Amino acid sequence: MQIRSLSSEQLNSLSATQISSLSATQIGALSGTEWDSLSSSLLGALTADQIGGLTAAQLDALASNRLTELAATQLSGITTTTISELAITTIPYLTTTELSALSASQIWGFTDTQLNSMTEEQITTLYNALV
Repeated sequence: MQIRSLSSEQLNSLSATQISSLSATQIGALSGTEWDSLSSSLLGALTADQIGGLTAAQLDALASNRLTELAATQLSGITTTTISELAITTIPYLTTTELSALSASQIWGFTDTQLNSMTEEQITTLYNALV
């Protein structure tokens, strides 16, 4: 399927089953505008592998109002490289539930600058996830 050729309306007409069957590469081809228009139910239907195929820029595009819609289990697919490339402005949108679900290697992917931008609650969550 040529995902880039779909309009936002066509994209949102896909079922949860259809969107979850797309490859990580196809999901990664979505533009920022398409991400912004993706319905909550379709966003929730994405698999950890599909989320893992996203770039930091694509996750940053979700940050302001959509990142919290991802389930903690979906974030398990994000690579340490992608985590280290997340914008500082994205960090506040990571919920404690999402952070607590990250693996130790994902947590070690955060840069010092990212860690310094976190709230005390976020840091405590990461610490507790590591112990």
